Amino acid sequence: MLGAILPQALLLPLPLLLALVLSRLMPRHRVTKYLASKRAVPFASLWRRALAQTLDLVLVGAPMATMQIQLFARIHRFPDSSP
Repeated sequence: MLGAILPQALLLPLPLLLALVLSRLMPRHRVTKYLASKRAVPFASLWRRALAQTLDLVLVGAPMATMQIQLFARIHRFPDSSP
């Protein structure tokens, strides 16, 4: 069961770690505004985007983990030893 949940749990801190690395390496090259029809709209920061991705992963991962646990419990249920 741990083998099914562990890969998903390891993905949780990954967006935040990548945001930290990118925010340190790319401040000079990052485009911060989107120009559309004579209007400049700011992009979300890397931290805000990483936090949103982590939240999305939790919202999708929690129900999936629950279903995996239930499925694992049903598949590996031992038969009753009573007659």
